[in-house]
Amino acid sequence: GVVEVLDNKIIKVWDKDNTNNVLSESYGYRVIASQYDMSGNLLVANSLSSTALCYLNYRNEWGNFNTYGLIGQDETLGLLIDQVSGNFYKFLWTSSNKILAVNNNGQQVIIDPNNGAKDQSNKINCMIQDKEGEIWIGTDKGIKVIYSIDDIYSTQDNGISQVTCNNIIYQEEGIAQYLLNFDNINTILCDGGNRKWVGTERNGIFVFSPNGDKQLYHFTAENSPLYSNRVLTMAQDPLTGEIYIGTDRGIISYKAESTAPKEEAGALYVYPNPVKPDYNGTIAIKGFVYDSDVRITDIAGNMVAHLKSIGGQAVWDGKNFKGERVSSGVYLIFGSASEGQEKAVGKILFVR
Repeated sequence: GVVEVLDNKIIKVWDKDNTNNVLSESYGYRVIASQYDMSGNLLVANSLSSTALCYLNYRNEWGNFNTYGLIGQDETLGLLIDQVSGNFYKFLWTSSNKILAVNNNGQQVIIDPNNGAKDQSNKINCMIQDKEGEIWIGTDKGIKVIYSIDDIYSTQDNGISQVTCNNIIYQEEGIAQYLLNFDNINTILCDGGNRKWVGTERNGIFVFSPNGDKQLYHFTAENSPLYSNRVLTMAQDPLTGEIYIGTDRGIISYKAESTAPKEEAGALYVYPNPVKPDYNGTIAIKGFVYDSDVRITDIAGNMVAHLKSIGGQAVWDGKNFKGERVSSGVYLIFGSASEGQEKAVGKILFVR
């Protein structure tokens, strides 16, 4: 069933007996995922059950969506909750290569991951929603994207959505190909800068630009401290930007440039500060709103560096436009959102 834990102590176990059979157990309890939506409701994916999508609402009442008519007692592999559009769409994907979408009114449609895709796949391994609301789908043959989730319900036929799951066309050495269609995608992470970290079955981690058209990094066991090229899961600490990577041979972390952006601009956190004479590394500046324009000036107002934040963080090498380390003194940092409204301010001291 579902176990409720507080301060490392089990305080309640939910099962069919205390949920009015909402958590049914046709083949034993197979709860494979749970996630809160933006209203504080806990959604639960209950695999191999007639109640595949259950919920515990903010009033502590259990209920479920009647999904049996479309997916029966299929093996449910994962759960994704829309956290961007405000419509609270719920997505389940199953072992029969289907995606079930459910809206707040209980309306349900099936999405075919091969509809509109030139390169066909046979299994869905993971799904994530990025900062723009797009749904990225990791399959046994690369990645597909649903660009507009509102199209899921606007175009349907007898419970089958006509929304397309698009292959991403990627240019490598002037040759167009479908993104990672040679590999099994185990996990996808969207970082604070909306970049996509893709964990594969046998080729380590690929990091792509927000829309997937540019490869930024490729980490393998051969060129990095990564324990194994079989990457199973990834998660990011939104405050520090550190990415935790789970492989079949253990867990390792990577200090990424991105952090979760702030909703409102304010004071910036700069590290190290002050910058001492023997320090030649990069400087982390945190606390920006998403995709901020960052300008660094000396105390007289002369601009010495112009950056772009990745999520909520910008990284500066401490050099001016000439590629020289800046001299001793106080430098001012100004950040503004792409709309030019949100302002963030900070300062840093260099000691030479």
